[in-house]
Amino acid sequence: YVLVKYRDHPFANKNGYVREHILVIEKDLGRYLNRGEVIHHINEVKDDNRIENLMLFDNTAEHTKHHQKIYKIRRTLNTDRMAHEYALKFSTTEEKYWVIFEKIRPIFEKRVRI
Repeated sequence: YVLVKYRDHPFANKNGYVREHILVIEKDLGRYLNRGEVIHHINEVKDDNRIENLMLFDNTAEHTKHHQKIYKIRRTLNTDRMAHEYALKFSTTEEKYWVIFEKIRPIFEKRVRI
């Protein structure tokens, strides 16, 4: 995280520093953050504090739910990619169809509820 010297800020640490993403969100909102609000870096790069890369959640539970949704999506996409790569290993069309219909189809039919 990027720290900025701001001694009088309500969230300043004991050395007078505040995380930059807090200041960026607060400037955009026109107010201080409420206790419990959580800022999320969309691209997960903690020093990318552009306003378009930040999301504000009301509390830790909402932020955690967001991460769980993202994890499910990533896990499913990764499974789909691995299944596709597995199917490409087979040389004949018949082998590819067999792999897709007998082995991989259940993976693609799995629904992710978001």
